Amino acid sequence: MVNGVQSLKAKILTGKELNTKSKQIDVQIVVCGDFVKEIIKEKVLQDLVVDAVKKTRLKILVCGLSVEQSRIDKTLLPIQIPVTTNGLFYIFGLQELGYKTIAL
Repeated sequence: MVNGVQSLKAKILTGKELNTKSKQIDVQIVVCGDFVKEIIKEKVLQDLVVDAVKKTRLKILVCGLSVEQSRIDKTLLPIQIPVTTNGLFYIFGLQELGYKTIAL
């Protein structure tokens, strides 16, 4: 889960590196909190996320609870960034499937 620019950049770089080591690695990043607003407002951040999704096998999602609580129009998000209903439940679900989580 990420909630700031530096965290997002670090996780994208880490994900890219991991994906170069093995095609079996599935890196997923969930954006949450007020940082979702920044992604909608800042074209540079949108471009960073869209570029990461298109050029690597990273999957970047947005927490639906954060969207609702911030009263964000999710149609303003690039189509490459899906919204999951609840970011925490999404992460817990991945853990139950055997995924590991990394906190940076």
